[in-house]
Amino acid sequence: MELWPGAWTALLLLLLLLLSTLWFCSSSAKYFFKMAFYNGWILFLAILAIPVCAVRGRNVENMKILRLLLLHVKYLYGIRVEVRVWVFPEGTRNHNGSMLPFKRGAFHLAVQAQVPIIPIVMSSYQDFYSKKERRFTSPGRCQVRVLPPVSTEGLTPDDVPALADSVRHSMLTIFREISTDGLGGGDCLKKPGGAGEARL
Repeated sequence: MELWPGAWTALLLLLLLLLSTLWFCSSSAKYFFKMAFYNGWILFLAILAIPVCAVRGRNVENMKILRLLLLHVKYLYGIRVEVRVWVFPEGTRNHNGSMLPFKRGAFHLAVQAQVPIIPIVMSSYQDFYSKKERRFTSPGRCQVRVLPPVSTEGLTPDDVPALADSVRHSMLTIFREISTDGLGGGDCLKKPGGAGEARL
């Protein structure tokens, strides 16, 4: 069954009338329209960006391309486009009650992006965590302390070793302080010669 040409126009006008009515009368429909457009547009931008970023490899320039592509979406939807990376610089699980030497990858990333490093230190939970059972065996208390941001502006890759050592030293000082002050973290670091003793 074929529709005459005017029927297609009538159907299209009817559809537009229905959609515009839903847009103005239903907040739920308005939300779903916005989300459908948003998801479709983000998918379209991803299809454009993936080939460009894949060819260039892993670098900070790709983040600049993605930021440029998403800038108009930020203003259209009022979205704050920020990338934050949480890194555990020891690189592996540590059960000796101290801090292992830091891997430098996160510091290289921060220096390349020229963004500050925000060290976060958590007190030892060795007294109430069982390494063998991989679970907390009794109630305990931990302290978390956020240290002041460490600026990386003007630093180069040659400055990364000193930066990593400096951040580790400041974190280790606070780790020892909050793990032995009696308010959290137990007393594993108070035992002389014990597994909790840390050395720089």
